[in-house]
Amino acid sequence: MNKAMDIIDAYMRVSAQTEALVRSIPDDRFGGATPCSEWDVRALCNHVYVGEIIVSTRILGLPQPDPKSTEDLLGDDPRGRICAAFDELRGLLTTMDDLDRTVYTHRDGRSHARNLAGLLSRRIADLLVHNWDLAKALGRSTADFDPELVAWTLEHYQSRFAGYERTDPKIIGSVAVQRPAPAGAGDADRLAAFMGRDVNFTA
Repeated sequence: MNKAMDIIDAYMRVSAQTEALVRSIPDDRFGGATPCSEWDVRALCNHVYVGEIIVSTRILGLPQPDPKSTEDLLGDDPRGRICAAFDELRGLLTTMDDLDRTVYTHRDGRSHARNLAGLLSRRIADLLVHNWDLAKALGRSTADFDPELVAWTLEHYQSRFAGYERTDPKIIGSVAVQRPAPAGAGDADRLAAFMGRDVNFTA
């Protein structure tokens, strides 16, 4: 996925998977546990929503929500609000013809320049891992995850974490120590284990 349009296509594919999972959440499952022990299903969805808003506002040059905030922004229609955020970002991306353009992120009181392709790459990887979290929380199979996106995401994180301890604060949103993948684990589960998830988690 080196070409600009490939990055956009990858985002479209992974966000469609997320949206399908979100739309399938039963009303009584928003309080259910997830592989991320600090989040229930609603909190995980809120995190996904905030991530979408952050990317959209960065593209538009607007003030961004705090990525570390735990404020619930989903309101009375969590599914609708998340899906609307996906629609907004997809719409923005259909107007993008230069993924080398610079966008600015704000962290720790400082502004950081990054090209749009890099920003989207991080978003794709983050979404795919959280799709695994949500699928496991809902008792769904992860065996049908897009193998190309799974392989790319694993490569993305291996490269991103190279040379760092897994709890190094230089890694944005530092992740847990890598876990061993069970024998016979599928590609998505091996990715999850690399990201420190308990592959044996059951809803």
